[in-house]
Amino acid sequence: MGNAISFSVSEKEQYREHLASLAKLDLDPRGRGDAIMIIVFLIIYGLDLFVVLFLLWNRKYPPLKSKNPLIMSLVMVCAWIWFTSELAANGHVPLAGTIMTNCKAFGVWLRILLGVCSVSCLIALRTYGLYRVFHLNMPYQGLSFYLPFLFYFICIIIYGIVSQLISPRLTIEYVAVLDICNYNSGFKASVFTLLWVTWIFVVFLSWKIRNIKSSFNESTEITLASFIVFAVLAFTTIMHYTHPRFALDVQLRVATTTLDHIAVNVLWWLIMAKPLYMCLFHRNEYMREWLHKLRQDGLQRAYDVDSRGTSGVAALGSYNARVSMLMNNIRSSHDVGFFYAMDGSSSVQDHDSKSESLKHQRLSLTAPLEDPVAKLKQAYNQDTLPISGTDLSHREDIVLSSFNGSHSSIGRPASSTALNPGDTPPPPRARPVSPRLVPESRKVYKRISFPDSAHIAPLSLTDAQRRNLDAYDSEGRNII
Repeated sequence: MGNAISFSVSEKEQYREHLASLAKLDLDPRGRGDAIMIIVFLIIYGLDLFVVLFLLWNRKYPPLKSKNPLIMSLVMVCAWIWFTSELAANGHVPLAGTIMTNCKAFGVWLRILLGVCSVSCLIALRTYGLYRVFHLNMPYQGLSFYLPFLFYFICIIIYGIVSQLISPRLTIEYVAVLDICNYNSGFKASVFTLLWVTWIFVVFLSWKIRNIKSSFNESTEITLASFIVFAVLAFTTIMHYTHPRFALDVQLRVATTTLDHIAVNVLWWLIMAKPLYMCLFHRNEYMREWLHKLRQDGLQRAYDVDSRGTSGVAALGSYNARVSMLMNNIRSSHDVGFFYAMDGSSSVQDHDSKSESLKHQRLSLTAPLEDPVAKLKQAYNQDTLPISGTDLSHREDIVLSSFNGSHSSIGRPASSTALNPGDTPPPPRARPVSPRLVPESRKVYKRISFPDSAHIAPLSLTDAQRRNLDAYDSEGRNII
C-alpha cells in the first residue's frame, strides 16, 4: 500500500506495534490522528498555493511589491517542501517500500536544508534588506546585499554534502523494524545550533529597524512572529532531547508537526495578510492611502518599490492620472527625486514646509517691476515725440497706458494749450500712445521672472506621463 493515508489501523501497523513491544518500546500506530492532521494541512497549503499565485499575478501592485513577492513566494515553496519531508521524518506515513526510506534525502536535504533552514534564511534576507535601506542607507540590491546569504547557502550545502558522506549512524538512518527515521543526538545539536543562530540574527535585525518609516514598518508583525517561532523552536529543541523517540508517540509527533507549520503559516500571513486583502477588495483606495503614506514618510530613493516603466503602471488597473504619475516615480533613481528625502534624517514637518514653499514659488511665476513708469520714462527721454499744434516747443515722455493706468489723459487741441502772457506753463502731461505707434525697436514688454526651482522639472517624464498632465488639477501640478 506504500505510504497511503488511513483512518484505521492496518495489519502492518498492528504488526509494527507488536515488534516495538518486543523491544520494550511504546509505539502508537499510524491512524486517525495522523490522517486528520495531514488532510488539514493539505487544505491549508492548497489555499496557500492559490494565494501565492494571486500574489505573483499582482506582483507589480506597489503595496505588494514592497513586501518582495518573490522572496515571500519562495518562503511558501520551502514550507511545502518542509511539510512533505516532515511527514516522513516524523513518522506520519508508512515508509517501507517507498523512496522515503532514503532518510538523508528527506530528513537532511529536504526537511532541514531546503525546508526549515531556507525558510529562516529567506526571512532573514528580507529583514536584512529593510535594515540596509532604512538603517545603513544602502540599496536593496547588489552583490553586497546577497553576499552574506550566498555564504550562508554555501555553508548549508557543504553541511549537507558532509552529512551525505559520513555514516548514517552519525546523522540519520532508517530503522526498518520500526519503519521510522532516527536522528543522531550530536547531529540534532548541530541542526538546532544553526537554527537558533539564524533566528537570533533575524530578531537582532528586527530590533534595529523597529523605528523605520510607517509605510514599511513591520515591527509588530516581526515581533509577534519571532515570539511564536522562538516558542516553537524551544518546544521542539526540548522535546527532541527529552523524548528522542517522539515519532513513536502519536500526540507528540502530531503536536510537533502542527506547531512547526502553524508557526510558518502565521509568520507568512502576518506579513502578507493586509496587502493581499486590500489588493483584492479595496485596491484603488489602498493604493492611494499607501502612496499618501509614502509621501508623508519621505522615503529614501534607494528602495525600489515600483516597476521600471509605465508598463508596470498600466497593469495596476484604472487609476487616475495623479496616482499613475506617483506610482511611476516610486522607484530607485540617482538623478531625480519626487517625494523622497535625500537622507533618512528629514522629518515629516520639514518635508511639508519645503513642499509648501516650493508650491508658492511655482504658482507665483511673475515678479512685479519696482517702478515701471520711471523705467519707461528713462527709456524714452532720449527720443520722445513732439506735441504738434502747441505754442510751447517741448517734448513729452511717452508711457504705455497699460502701465500708468491713465486712461483719461487725452491730448488737448492747440487752442486749449496756448499760454496767455504772464501764465505759468503747465507741467508736461503724459499722453497715451497706442502700441501700434511705437516702433518695433522701442516696444517695451513687461518682464516676468521665474524662480530658480522652476527652471528644472523635478520629474523625468515619459510620453505616457505627459499625456496624463492634462488631467491634473492646478493644486496638484508638480512641473511647469
